[in-house]
Amino acid sequence: MSKLLRFEFHKLFRQKSFYICTALLLVINLYTIIYAYDNDGRSTGLICMSVAVCSTDFTMLFGIFTALFTCDDYANGTIRNILSRGFTRTQVYFAKLITVIVAAVIAVLLVWAATFTAGTLCWRDGLNDFNSTVLSTLEAQLLLTVAAAALFYAISSVIAKTGASVAVCLLIDLIAALGIGIYTMLFEPDLNIAEYWISELRGSCCGLFCDFETLRMSFIAALCYFFGSTALGYLAVCKREY
Repeated sequence: MSKLLRFEFHKLFRQKSFYICTALLLVINLYTIIYAYDNDGRSTGLICMSVAVCSTDFTMLFGIFTALFTCDDYANGTIRNILSRGFTRTQVYFAKLITVIVAAVIAVLLVWAATFTAGTLCWRDGLNDFNSTVLSTLEAQLLLTVAAAALFYAISSVIAKTGASVAVCLLIDLIAALGIGIYTMLFEPDLNIAEYWISELRGSCCGLFCDFETLRMSFIAALCYFFGSTALGYLAVCKREY
């Protein structure tokens, strides 16, 4: 497993899409800070940091990277060579999942560092507003991002086609909105299902003043998305013939 992980990390840091998508995330967030977060001079580095990874831009760009990185082995036939060396499908699946998660954490930390620094240089750091609620909000954002990465990875592993995987990961919010809308129209449930969609949770778990109920729901939902998508993705590909 350690050899396989080294192989996956070697591929990650040679993957151009990782650097391109991360760079675009940084550029988009820095542009937004300069032109949108002034708030009559009341913005701070901490405020900029607390909203940086909640946008749909982050979801779409990381979804594109995950699809490209995951499907690369299928497109090049590398997956057959890896399995022929004695590695199991379980090892292959989880080694790449771990790599995708690490990539997500790196992207989040880089965006946080860049937006906090830019906000501090433009206004002030705002660290006097930092408290346990802000820490929990950042933790929830990180956990939801990891869960989204696991979801994108599961989808890409099941589809195993670069173009189709990129399209689904790019349009997943639209697909989810259509599906939830149709379900709501047909069955008229009392529960607002849209609130539990991962992108909606990432959007609500944003800023310095998240309430306890939002944070609690975000943590629980993130764990459900992570373990659910991981289990379903693994079950879908573990018996696949290559």
